[in-house]
Amino acid sequence: MKLNQKDVRFAGHETFAPRYGWLKKGYDFVKNGQHPFGHDEAPVVLGVGKNMVKSIAYWCEAYGIIRKPNKDDETAPNCTGYLIDPFWEQVFDEEGYDPYLEDPASLWLLHYFISTNERKATTFSWAFNHCGLNEFNSEYFIAELKFFYGLRGINIKDASIKKDFQILRSTYDVGRMTGDDTSLNQLESPFSQLSLIVPSMQSGQLRFNIGKKNNLPLEWVVYAIFRQFEIKTEAIKKSNPELKDDPTWKGAQELSFDELLHGKGSPGAVFKLDSESLYQMLNKSLEAKLLANCSYTEDAGIHTLRKLNACDDALELLLGSYYEGALS
Repeated sequence: MKLNQKDVRFAGHETFAPRYGWLKKGYDFVKNGQHPFGHDEAPVVLGVGKNMVKSIAYWCEAYGIIRKPNKDDETAPNCTGYLIDPFWEQVFDEEGYDPYLEDPASLWLLHYFISTNERKATTFSWAFNHCGLNEFNSEYFIAELKFFYGLRGINIKDASIKKDFQILRSTYDVGRMTGDDTSLNQLESPFSQLSLIVPSMQSGQLRFNIGKKNNLPLEWVVYAIFRQFEIKTEAIKKSNPELKDDPTWKGAQELSFDELLHGKGSPGAVFKLDSESLYQMLNKSLEAKLLANCSYTEDAGIHTLRKLNACDDALELLLGSYYEGALS
């Protein structure tokens, strides 16, 4: 499937990885709405340099916390030119669930959002959904990413991908763990806690840390599953345009275990779970009735999750389920 240039974005982060406090700073800046990000006062308000102001705006958009308005919005943006996603208000507001990201669960949720945001954070999205390399360095990573998007009609400059690769490393703090100097100019990223990318046994190589994630909430795995039904539905629509106008078609209703483990936007791919860990989390989610609107069957070695009814407002419900339980 061919893509348009508007479907992808490389760089934009001004070569700064997301730092502790930046997402909250950006959220508050848009919430208060005193100046645009490009205003001379923005560095003063945010307490950072001009390039870091641009980086904060980029990361807040890449993580889905803020967005540019579209023609369907009923609410106009303030002078910043951005709207805040109402969902993130529940997290980042001063009285929100976790405004300063003290709970690792919040980082897992943010990680999910950037990993499924191909339009704003293409390299991150590709790395966690499509990169099939068991071990990799900058050279292999760049070559594979360019090949993947080249087949889809997108040409990318090596320099842009190289910067993205370095920022991916810095975000998950790989440079510090390997003693690489590429991270010396970065304050520690909060996402280093997730340990999703780690040094390989082979010198100079990296690998994804695939396996059990002890502090990953079941609720986020379930949300990823509900979103995967939507992602699969959109993919089917693109391949079969006639379905858009078919009132009898209800969208994707089934996900195989392999899709849940390896599919685009799947919990297995985004959170880097192995098959045993995913299977255990699926069973726990079913036992906790977090997947009450789904059925899971094992027939002749074929494992299938079926959606029994709509999953509207899933994120709102799961957000409350996790945080209200965690805070009680």
